[in-house]
Amino acid sequence: MLRRKSVSFLALVLAFLLAVSSLSFAAVDIGEIISNELTGEITVNSSIEVSSLNELKAALANENIATILLEKNISIDTAQIDIFRPVTINGNGYKITFTDDSQGWNGSYIFKVYRTTGVVFENINFEGGDAAILVNGSEVTLKGNIGISGMEFGGIEVCQGVNVTEKPELNVEGTISFVSPESGILPVIWIDGKDSNDSWVIVQPGLFEEVSTQQAPNGKPQYYFFDKNEYDNFIRIANVKTLGELRAALANEKVEIINIMNNISDIGERLEVKRKVTINGNGKTLGFAYLGDKDYGERHGILIQADDVVVNDLKVEMTDENGWQGLYGVQVYNSKNVTINNYTGSGADAALFVNSSDVKLTGNINVGGNEFGGIEVCKGTGLDHSPSLDVTGAVLENADEAPGKPTIWIDRLEGEVKGFVNRAYKFTKYDGNKQYHYYLDLKNAELIKLSWDVRDEYTSPFIVTVSAEKKIDDPIVNVLYIVEIEGGKDNITAVEIENGELKEQLGYDAEGGFWYWGDRTKGFTFDFDSATTQFKVTAKPGTYKVKVYAVQLDTENN
Repeated sequence: MLRRKSVSFLALVLAFLLAVSSLSFAAVDIGEIISNELTGEITVNSSIEVSSLNELKAALANENIATILLEKNISIDTAQIDIFRPVTINGNGYKITFTDDSQGWNGSYIFKVYRTTGVVFENINFEGGDAAILVNGSEVTLKGNIGISGMEFGGIEVCQGVNVTEKPELNVEGTISFVSPESGILPVIWIDGKDSNDSWVIVQPGLFEEVSTQQAPNGKPQYYFFDKNEYDNFIRIANVKTLGELRAALANEKVEIINIMNNISDIGERLEVKRKVTINGNGKTLGFAYLGDKDYGERHGILIQADDVVVNDLKVEMTDENGWQGLYGVQVYNSKNVTINNYTGSGADAALFVNSSDVKLTGNINVGGNEFGGIEVCKGTGLDHSPSLDVTGAVLENADEAPGKPTIWIDRLEGEVKGFVNRAYKFTKYDGNKQYHYYLDLKNAELIKLSWDVRDEYTSPFIVTVSAEKKIDDPIVNVLYIVEIEGGKDNITAVEIENGELKEQLGYDAEGGFWYWGDRTKGFTFDFDSATTQFKVTAKPGTYKVKVYAVQLDTENN
């Protein structure tokens, strides 16, 4: 029930009408004047108490009510409360709560103040929604104690909306108690579409930290007012567009989240990460100039030297020259619990160097386009920690796998790789150093190098000599040699091994249409450096296309 305060509203209206009547009709001849004439002005102000959302909206719709007083907490669900006229809302310490907890930006304000003046909020608390108040082309004053909490994007937005020409003004005369969520610091007030204040917000000095940024989710510039205590002691977020801003954010120990908002090119020195921080690349690219002329240990784009670093959605493009230079897109050095998610590194000797560190890769990891391979894992000189690379949660891509260019390699056999589908193979480098090589597709590794010397013409039967060289140090298990001859078995009378006294007919797989050498179900172990085999072929006259290759059988599914 709406309850009138002080003087009866009806009585005041009647008194006002009487006064107006005497002023309006004094000069009209309607009879004899038998009393004195009343002159003057009467102002009728009405205040009203409300205890529900419907009562609040009804009071706002009544232009004769100047002051609305809350006598209970009020909840709203989906529709905001619109204000189009001058009014004072005194919360008396009560709270208005937006109960809809839908995630993401929905334009969910508790109050929208649109193209008006003289709106006052006093001693009131707000909770929930995207923001508490939208000040759109309006003049609003905050008095007394204003409490704001539980908002998803911030406290109060000040703006000029579509087709709005009136300058907004938010005057903070009282105090604002603002509590950001645990997920990160939010602005108490923000100006949408501007990177300066220009007296749109009038606040007491020392209460707020004013920050300009160009990187709001809507792509427009924003001007933020943060609670100074939160700003100094809570999570700090830096949205960077330039190399200078990025270096400053990396150097500022109070910054815990760095959002890279633009591509940055022609970076002439490595970037150093020396503390716990989350770097969100947002799919942007950091492009580096040639760093091969730097000292050997400085030839990488990003150096991570801290525990608990997270890198998300980043592309690193290096500039390389032929030959090994120790040039990496990212090096993680003597660090633990480093996570790299959705990373692309190209143009280097390797995309990533895990140097005596524990690194986890997640999401899409593209390491193609590097000269010597994708990722190096190594225990660095003078370091004690054995490195670990976990790729269990990663989807690895490498379009440039080739012999000697693995997707991952462990240098000097020191370290481990977790979650890789194929096993590692032991290789000896040109310098005698041993490595484990990991390939996404084993054919790219050329574990066995085959060679032959064939002529254009033979007379059946004829001998073809095939040599096989094992390119890795490990024995190769489950090997099967395949001989494909176009034309089918009908035109090929026999294919057999003829090595001295050894004469063995090759098997034929009718379903696959190929000859094979070895046990069809499990193959054999190739445990010698090289071997030469002569194949005696008996065939009908004709022209044949021949293909010989080795496979490693999948014994579990074969």
